[in-house]
Amino acid sequence: MSDTTPNLRLPYIMSAQAQKHVTHNEAIRALDCLVQLSVESRTHTSPPSSPADGARYLVPSGANGSWSGKAGAIAAWQDGSWNFLSPLEGWLLWIRDEDVLAAFDGTAWTNAGGSTNPVAHVGVNATADDTNRLAVSSPASLFNHEGAGHQQKINKHASGDTASTLYQTNFSGRAEAGLAGDDNYHLKVSADGSTWKEAMVVERTTGAVTFPNSSLGLSSPWSGKAWAALGDSITAGNVSPTYVTTLATLLGATATNLGVGGTRIVGATGQIYDQVASIPGAVDLITVAGGINDYNNSTALGAMGDTGLTTFYGGVFKISKDILTAHPNAILAWITPYDVTSSKDDAANSGGVRLRQYVQAIKDVAAVFGCPVIDLHGECGISGYTAALFLGDGLHPNSAGAARYAKVAYDRLLFIEPTGIACQVATPAFSLAAGTYDGTQSVTISCATSGATIYYTTDGSTPTTSSSVYSGALSVTSSRTVKALAVKSGLTNSAVASAAYTIITQVSTPTFSPAAGSYTGTQSVTISCTTSGATIYYTTDGSTPTTSSSVYAGAISVAATATVKALAVKSGMADSAVGSAAYTITLSQVATPTFSPAAGSYTGTQSVTISCATSGATIYYTTDGATPTTSSSVYSGAISVAATATVKALAVKSGMADSAIGSAAYTISTAFTPASLSPAMWFDASDLSTLFQDTGGTTAVTADGQTVARINDKSGNARHGTQSSASNKPLYKTDGTLGWLSLDGDDEIPIASEYTTPTSGEWAIAYASRRADSSGNNGVVTGQSAGGSGLYWVGDNLLGRGHPVLRANPSSDPNIFGGFSGSTALVDHTVIVNVTGGTLTFYQDGVAGSSYTGFDVFKSCGIGFGLSGYRYAGRIYELVVIPRALTGTEIANLTTWLKAKAGVA
Repeated sequence: MSDTTPNLRLPYIMSAQAQKHVTHNEAIRALDCLVQLSVESRTHTSPPSSPADGARYLVPSGANGSWSGKAGAIAAWQDGSWNFLSPLEGWLLWIRDEDVLAAFDGTAWTNAGGSTNPVAHVGVNATADDTNRLAVSSPASLFNHEGAGHQQKINKHASGDTASTLYQTNFSGRAEAGLAGDDNYHLKVSADGSTWKEAMVVERTTGAVTFPNSSLGLSSPWSGKAWAALGDSITAGNVSPTYVTTLATLLGATATNLGVGGTRIVGATGQIYDQVASIPGAVDLITVAGGINDYNNSTALGAMGDTGLTTFYGGVFKISKDILTAHPNAILAWITPYDVTSSKDDAANSGGVRLRQYVQAIKDVAAVFGCPVIDLHGECGISGYTAALFLGDGLHPNSAGAARYAKVAYDRLLFIEPTGIACQVATPAFSLAAGTYDGTQSVTISCATSGATIYYTTDGSTPTTSSSVYSGALSVTSSRTVKALAVKSGLTNSAVASAAYTIITQVSTPTFSPAAGSYTGTQSVTISCTTSGATIYYTTDGSTPTTSSSVYAGAISVAATATVKALAVKSGMADSAVGSAAYTITLSQVATPTFSPAAGSYTGTQSVTISCATSGATIYYTTDGATPTTSSSVYSGAISVAATATVKALAVKSGMADSAIGSAAYTISTAFTPASLSPAMWFDASDLSTLFQDTGGTTAVTADGQTVARINDKSGNARHGTQSSASNKPLYKTDGTLGWLSLDGDDEIPIASEYTTPTSGEWAIAYASRRADSSGNNGVVTGQSAGGSGLYWVGDNLLGRGHPVLRANPSSDPNIFGGFSGSTALVDHTVIVNVTGGTLTFYQDGVAGSSYTGFDVFKSCGIGFGLSGYRYAGRIYELVVIPRALTGTEIANLTTWLKAKAGVA
């Protein structure tokens, strides 16, 4: 037999046991612990320091102290010590601090019922399954509050899911309420559980209620009210009746249709905003319908926060704000655009924006202003897919579309109440905010209500229609309170606007003496201020004076054109306005410099003098066309102008205004000389530097009538001419202007180095002369050796015989070729013989004469003379041989040169 009972392990009183009361007491103590077993806690890891007698605890794992190693046992404080009882499977105990019943499963204590969570299925008088995991079969269900309210929640995963309550008859649906397929609240009904009718929809953002399938037959709250409809061509209407006409009839309202075809919320031209100013003053309902044209024309969408007419968001904001400001007692309702053919299938416009984004913009901004939205886009059933039913052209409603439009809008407006407040005139506004100001102020009063009359007072009293009528800006010269009232027939008078102005007395504006104006010579300017004790600050450069500017202490000397400005300041008063006086000082002006020679075209370097009629003036000049200043070169004597230039000059004298700028443009041309033709030989009888009385070139010819033994070649080729025979030396003659060699018929100057023209036959010979013998047939000729082609001489003709100016040694009597005929006796003339391509052409004084062919080279050996009967008597001014043919321009230039040498007109 065991010493203890099998369940509670109470000790037996054994027959052989002494002190049987001990065992008996142990059993009683165990019973006291285990009967109606409960513990204070099962979370204490340390024994309580002062436990109550009989207190019991369930020892947790990790306990310390006297509880160490007793995990899972029941510790009872009895008779001043801890008594530990080990549980058996199936024991139950109540845990007081958790209000939980626990059971021992032979290994650990676990909760027995109570807060079991989670459970897969719960059935109350019904069987739960995987779809209906909570099933209740009961006449009623109660969800009671616990201390306050009670909220039943039905949550769904995503917007497109459903969170609703479905009401059934014999498990066939008849009504459904909740978020059915989106986040708007829907109320649906069905007669058979499969075909459903939507009775009501509450829009989630605005609270707008629509009845898609029928109206409620309620009385229109808009009966007798005034309605203004703003919009595009859909509002203006292209069918009769328009939706505006039909909706006005349904509402019982008087409509003003302000719709204009082609308008947009935002557009370069034709904006719906332009219609706002036309809204009547007395209006109860205002609707704005737009967006289709913005979508089709790719208006910039923008974003929340836009406030101007540059984006769609900004346009909706601007229209809403201005309408509600001008008509604070009217209801503003926005109408979203329905889908049209162009926006079908959620198509984006050319700007990448979809129609639904414009719709959302309307809803977003309307929510900011608390405006209801009639959502045709989401609720009217008109779209690109139903265009055949409702849209005559894919955009504008036909008769059926207009009727449907009006019906949907009507159902929505049935649940929007007018404010009940008579439309009130806008409160007047002041151009200048109330406050403290220096000096007189100009105040204008305005009213946003078109046609309103403004009455005002300036003494702080409340204005009435008997007060002064506002007609223009008010001048507020002293501290006062201005009040204004706006009145318009058919509207409630405005609220009274008020603005208090404190005007600080201002120092008087400084004045100037002499007055501003034009003066000759320096002026002594005085500044004064009628406010006694004021300090005057001034500037003379036209800048605005401050208290940091110069302090006025006495007359100011104004010696040049200037603007004097002054500010007067005194403590305790507002600073004066700035006084200003502009002085134009005109001084006597130095005379403009003049030039000699005058501006013009010249040949060769010019010596230019500059003068000024003003005595004592200093002249400054430039030669590069720049404007001279006092930093330019000072004129001290004639200026050499060797090339084309513009000379400018400025004359300056102390106490006088600087002169005007004098200017002279000189065009300097380089004089033509035969040197530019690169001649083979060039003899110039007028150039004394080339004439000598001896053949060695040491004794220069200096005077008229001296003999010439040597004439130097100016071509640079050193083909000089010399004559040692006294009887054959020509004379140098001059008339004081011209110079020439005078030959008497026996004179000549042989050329030291004989020259032959190019074998190409391209050459030219030019000379200026006058033959002394005047008898016979005169002209210009050339001589050619008989039977040959080489030119023999060039000179004047007399009786069919040549008189050489330039000759070669003859081999036989020459053939004579005449270029000109007629009397040339005692007449100075110029001759050019030009040979090109075997053709010889005469030019006398620049006029072309005869031409001959068959000429080639010419050998030059002497100036003048010739065979007996062919000798030259007369003047030779100039003689040039060119190793090529001349151009027409060169012939002209050379002719001019020769004429000047011979004095030929």
